[in-house]
Amino acid sequence: MKLSLIYGLLLKSYYLKINNKGDVFYIEPLSIYDKLSKFLIFDKNGFIILNEKGYNKGVNYVYEENFYFIREKNEYVEINSELNFTTLIEKSEMHTSSRFNLYSIYIDKYSYETSNQLETPAIKYIYKRDELIWKYEKFGTIEIFSDRYALCFTDSDPIIDKRTRNQFLLLDLYGKTELWHFNLNDDLPKLHSTQPFDHPHKVGKPLGIYHDQLWFEMDNYGLMCLHKDTGELLHYLRDLPYATGETYRGMVRAKGHAVIPYTDEAILLHDEGKIVCFAIFYYWELDLSTMKITYHYLKEYFEEVQCYTFGARFKPLQTDGDLIYMVDTQHKKIGIFNRKTLRYDHIETLPDGSGAPRSIEKHGDRLYVDTFGKKLLVYQIDAVI
Repeated sequence: MKLSLIYGLLLKSYYLKINNKGDVFYIEPLSIYDKLSKFLIFDKNGFIILNEKGYNKGVNYVYEENFYFIREKNEYVEINSELNFTTLIEKSEMHTSSRFNLYSIYIDKYSYETSNQLETPAIKYIYKRDELIWKYEKFGTIEIFSDRYALCFTDSDPIIDKRTRNQFLLLDLYGKTELWHFNLNDDLPKLHSTQPFDHPHKVGKPLGIYHDQLWFEMDNYGLMCLHKDTGELLHYLRDLPYATGETYRGMVRAKGHAVIPYTDEAILLHDEGKIVCFAIFYYWELDLSTMKITYHYLKEYFEEVQCYTFGARFKPLQTDGDLIYMVDTQHKKIGIFNRKTLRYDHIETLPDGSGAPRSIEKHGDRLYVDTFGKKLLVYQIDAVI
């Protein structure tokens, strides 16, 4: 396997998105005094297929083949071969609180900042593209994590932590219903570990759903699984067995015991029924049918080839079958890691002057590497026979 550089795009802003065909949507400011920008779409070979005037302020995102831009929080622009405008909400004080794929959640800024309490909750307006699908009037902060489900965090004790995520509702966006409520405090006695916990338990990000399993990473290097239909705690995993003679088994703790490393970097692979993690010097897999964990500490090899994910915190990797495509910010490299052989099939050093890579995306036989908004590098993946 080898990589061939197809083209590089010099960047003047961070506003960059890539669709599943390999087209690149880029917003280039015309001047610091002008409110207008250029909306550009490049095809996978670097040819311009759209060049229209757009706006400086807003949020751009991508879903499948289409690009979208939300201007001034409430004007929705669908971008393909032309720009299509839709006004979502007339009120100027409506702000986007979160977004996932085609979903956007709007709140009234004044109401949220001044009166968002249990007794007087701020209304959440949930849109799918330009359609209002749910006006949610109960207390909580909503986070959408799949095309069907969202979490509404309902913690209300500011003395503990306003951002605590240990109580939440599971919302069904299709049925516009609340499925169940979960409170971690009710299940704390079930969270067992041979190692002392570093700090109080907090529920981290949802990793996704596999069959009836809803998985979360936890603040103490743990993994928690709830039943998707009931909210019942099914699994809590944190400890790894320590084998005599092995220096590292996960992240070493007191007395030589270990816990699962870097659960906040884990990815759920639905097609395989696994949670995998490729971070720093570790690679591990959790089989969601057997709950068996296999893990590897690869520091010696990674340091020998000078290629690992340390320091990359944007989108440092993407999985595709047995391969993991990753960027090394520190050494300015692209790596193609083989999950079966536990070795790189290919390592590519970026051209001089490219900057440090912060993200990588694979679309078809192309790799797109963003070097912290300085340059976009597009590579062709060639199989070596």
